[in-house]
Amino acid sequence: MDYIYIRAWCKLLGTTKFYTDREVERACQTNAPETAIYLQSDRSWATVDGIENEKMRARVEQLAEQLEQGEEVNGI
Repeated sequence: MDYIYIRAWCKLLGTTKFYTDREVERACQTNAPETAIYLQSDRSWATVDGIENEKMRARVEQLAEQLEQGEEVNGI
C-alpha cells in the first residue's frame, strides 16, 4: 500500500477517504518520502520520524502496521 503513514495519520485525525486519497496522490506526484505523514506549509513533507511525541509516533506506526496487514482500523 502506497504511503501507509499518510493513511495512518489521516485515519488518526479522522479525515475522509477523499482527503486521504488526495494526500496520497499528492505524495506520489511530488515523490514524497515513504514515511511522509503530511505536507507542511513550506511544501516539505513531515515524516513519521519527525513526530516528537513518542506515544503519538508509536500510535501512527501501529496504525500503519494494521493498515498494511489489511486490518480494519476503527475506534481511534
